Amino acid sequence: MDFSAMKYFLLFLLIVLGFSCQTGHENIELTIIKSTLPEVVGPRHYMEPPPAPPRKAFLPDSSELRVEPDLGVFVDDQWVSSDSLTEEDNLKRVLERKKWFDSTTLAYKTFDWEQYQKDSIEWANSLDFPRPKKRVILKIFDSLITNQKKRIKRVSNLGFKEVFEVELKGEFAELLTQLQDSTISPIPINFQNFSSLGGYQIRVENYQPTDEERVVATLVLSRVAINEERTKAAYYYQEFCGILCGYGYVVFAELTTNGWKVIGKNMVWIS
Repeated sequence: MDFSAMKYFLLFLLIVLGFSCQTGHENIELTIIKSTLPEVVGPRHYMEPPPAPPRKAFLPDSSELRVEPDLGVFVDDQWVSSDSLTEEDNLKRVLERKKWFDSTTLAYKTFDWEQYQKDSIEWANSLDFPRPKKRVILKIFDSLITNQKKRIKRVSNLGFKEVFEVELKGEFAELLTQLQDSTISPIPINFQNFSSLGGYQIRVENYQPTDEERVVATLVLSRVAINEERTKAAYYYQEFCGILCGYGYVVFAELTTNGWKVIGKNMVWIS
């Protein structure tokens, strides 16, 4: 084999080895997530929510017409301090309050109380009968995302001990720093490995549920930071569970004789 052919062979070998190492690292990331995510999400979504009771009208009190002084209000979508409010702004606040008061009073006077009693009895009876359980669905973003610097930055600012209940030292502190690395590329999630997770069924983010399914949250996961010995790991996880409902965690895991286990789950934001 001449030198030129040898050079191309070595280059090919390096590419293959590099791809093999990368694939191995990605596989262990998915293994860690699949092993720890059921504990991270928890079983709280399994419970079927009871049906909502019928809505009851109420008569507003005249005292509710008062516009109490406060630190400020939104005027035309702009926050304005109380000291800066004009007479026109204050009049607008009074008129808006009176409009709400009048419409609520009218709704009370025209409310169908007979139908409300029937609906209340039907609702109370429905609580005594078991409801058919729906499949519990977790939607999941189709890639492990990267660069969670903005989400985790406050951890570094406050210091590990302030945010996490114990002092984070050594490798776990280093893993947390790795999560903020912007040079790592996202990787797609293989949903064949995540078709189910504990009692949850996993679906892609844009999945449209059937009548027999109940979507409880949408998950976003980060790449997993792993130490050289592949015995400790950390990743970022966030869950959106509705309008103004969501939170993000950093998850710490360790390899034990029984596989990967969560040893810490620390909230970094909540909405």
